[in-house]
Amino acid sequence: MKTLIACCLLLAGCVSQPVKIPEGGGLYPFGKYQHDVKIKVLTPPRTMEMRGVVSYTADSLKVVGLSSFGTTVFRIDENLNTGEITKDFYMDIIRKNEDKFMEFYKLVRELMTAPKGETDFKRGDAHFVLSDPDENGIFTTVHVDHPQFILDIDVTDYEF
Repeated sequence: MKTLIACCLLLAGCVSQPVKIPEGGGLYPFGKYQHDVKIKVLTPPRTMEMRGVVSYTADSLKVVGLSSFGTTVFRIDENLNTGEITKDFYMDIIRKNEDKFMEFYKLVRELMTAPKGETDFKRGDAHFVLSDPDENGIFTTVHVDHPQFILDIDVTDYEF
């Protein structure tokens, strides 16, 4: 009988528990998010695709851009307490367009820090629309319209 009870307790412990969504943050809780991004620049017209990772904590926001081969093409790290931003750009084309990449970063910052529950909102010249929440309430599709470009972001994975 003791063996049966022990087996039942062991099995109960193996039952998958729901993911505990951390508190804090805003629209997106603190965590690490992987995503695919399609950037459609309006003038001159061109489309770029990249992958990235966003790490968001109470103290920092880190954005890493990855090439299609998985190599790091840029890294931006902001201390949310002091506002200090460090950035590293590893490709000449990105260094030449640093201002545009910092504009993309500002959009990511607005997205991550937007108040919980906002799924259709404007910040400056950008209009954000979020959709496709998963079973944890994490929005997996983000569309951003800006006068200079259009961003389509797909959150492909995350961890808390």
